[in-house]
Amino acid sequence: MLTALPSSFPLPIVITQHMPPLFTKQLADRLHTVMLTGMGADGCKETGLLRDAGGYVIAQDEESSVVWGMPGAVVHAGYSDDVVPLDDVARAIVDRVATTGSRPTTPRPAVSV
Repeated sequence: MLTALPSSFPLPIVITQHMPPLFTKQLADRLHTVMLTGMGADGCKETGLLRDAGGYVIAQDEESSVVWGMPGAVVHAGYSDDVVPLDDVARAIVDRVATTGSRPTTPRPAVSV
C-alpha cells in the first residue's frame, strides 16, 4: 500500500499498531486513519475516538481482507467514512488529501453503537 503513494505525497505517514491515548488526543484532528485486515476488534474504540475528533477513517473491504475482524468492527460501529479494497487504499488517501488538504474534517458528534 505504501509503495502506491506518490513520492510527492504532502503529508507524513505514521504506521502504528497501538496508539497511546495522548497520541490519539493530540493528533486526531490531523489524521487520516486506515484500518486494515486483522482478527478481533482491536482499535475499534480508538478509531471511533479519532473519527469523532475529526479524523477521516478508511476501512479495508471484506473481500480483500484476509480476516475482516478489525476493519469489519470499524464498519459495523459506523466509524468508517470509506470502505475500499486493499489495492485502492493508497488512491483513497491521495484523493482525500487532494480534496481536503492536511486536515481531514471538523470534529463530529460521537456515533452511538
